[in-house]
Amino acid sequence: MTPDPATLLPPVEVVDALPPDALPGILAHLLALQARVVARIAMTATSNGHDPQREPPYDLAEAARLLLKSAAWVRRHAKAGRIPCAKKHGRSWVFPRAEFDHFRTRRTIG
Repeated sequence: MTPDPATLLPPVEVVDALPPDALPGILAHLLALQARVVARIAMTATSNGHDPQREPPYDLAEAARLLLKSAAWVRRHAKAGRIPCAKKHGRSWVFPRAEFDHFRTRRTIG
């Protein structure tokens, strides 16, 4: 059962009543809390088997499907260096997942 965040932390309006000289210490504590939360989220993601660095790379057909382009288009752009994460393995092109996902979520492609 997940605890209600409202019961774990004071309401944000509490900050308004704090003396100005207490604010830097409160901020440092909040940043430490934030860092711990981020670390826990990352640890949970990798312990659940969701680690993009460990997943196999996309192959040419998968990359083409994700970009809504033809395999020939992806091959040409990979060969020309326009897909920065593309790597040649023998005669095949592969695309590391995390880097390719970052590339494909840019505003414009091709």
